Amino acid sequence: MRKHHLYLLLALVLALLTPLALAAQAQEVPAQLLGAQLIDQNDNVTSFVYHQGMVHILTRQGYYCWQPGQDMAHPLPDAPVGQRSYSPDMPDGIDALLVYGDALVGLDAYKGVLHDVTITDTGFTIAPRLTLAWEHFIDGEPPHEYVTPPAFVNIIGDTLLVRLDNWDNKAVDLYAYDLKTGAMAEWPVTKLFDIVPYKDNQVLAVHFDQDKCDEKTLLPLPARLVAISLDDYSVTDIPHALEEKGRHGLNGNLPLYYDAAADTIFVRNGNELTSLKDAQQPAVTANLAMGDGHIRTMTPSILPYQDDLVLVAAQSNVYVCSTDAAKMALTTALRTNMNMLDSRTISKALLQLDNIRLADAADQSYSQEALLGQLMAGQ
Repeated sequence: MRKHHLYLLLALVLALLTPLALAAQAQEVPAQLLGAQLIDQNDNVTSFVYHQGMVHILTRQGYYCWQPGQDMAHPLPDAPVGQRSYSPDMPDGIDALLVYGDALVGLDAYKGVLHDVTITDTGFTIAPRLTLAWEHFIDGEPPHEYVTPPAFVNIIGDTLLVRLDNWDNKAVDLYAYDLKTGAMAEWPVTKLFDIVPYKDNQVLAVHFDQDKCDEKTLLPLPARLVAISLDDYSVTDIPHALEEKGRHGLNGNLPLYYDAAADTIFVRNGNELTSLKDAQQPAVTANLAMGDGHIRTMTPSILPYQDDLVLVAAQSNVYVCSTDAAKMALTTALRTNMNMLDSRTISKALLQLDNIRLADAADQSYSQEALLGQLMAGQ
């Protein structure tokens, strides 16, 4: 009888501990999903989505998947992705990942075809879903045609937004495709970067025009944070200064995400994730362990994950970041004042040092005396 009670007690303890163990396991999320895999291959993330509990990551050379419980994303073999160049008879493939409703879809940026993407235990398949009017992305004359792939794409509601790079003052650089009918419309607003859903039937974007310069310094004016109405395309400035950081000058590279529940905008500025809310001061909520982050993704690079966590794609990794500044761990700044030709080595080192962050001072000029003084002062 005593043994019977003991077995019952053990069963009860196990029953109580199992949900706790599973919950603890579910909460164990790595700080980044790719480790040094892409750094070692000189590869970078071009697009990613979070779909039905799995993170899908598209890179210049491959396709990776991650789901909770895994310590790192794993490559998916034989996916129709990788470095591609246009030819009229080129095979189908995908160059950007998106989510439309409940469906995982991929855009062939060279042929202008939106595909349904299916991943099973036995492989990877794509099936054409919608062929788009793609003449605005094709230049040249047969047989010397070439395609300029989009710089940015996103699905908002039933609309696929597709933007061309516009460094030569095109009159139109943004096209909207109705995903139900295939109809295309031109947007009258140009030079928008990182267009994401916003509130009050608007989209949020960064507006940057490299041709508008400060009269005194002749440097480009800083990027503006704007909201564009989907009713009449009117543009409203959002009063948050966007001071772009990094070594590569001003180029509008400020990825955005809007948290509707918290009514807060998040922006990645260099290797920092910053929150912008009403009249509050900007607050850094996370530091990304990377040496450089100037390469853009073709789709939004900040996506909601769970609770107060977001997924941030930057350069050669996807980072899991908190949006709560109060949870950010204390770090020591490693300040540099030189152009790091090998930022990959710096990034690999930072992946192992979660208490070190890189603080870029390359835009500042120091004399030898000033540098010696900072060295002696431990700055």
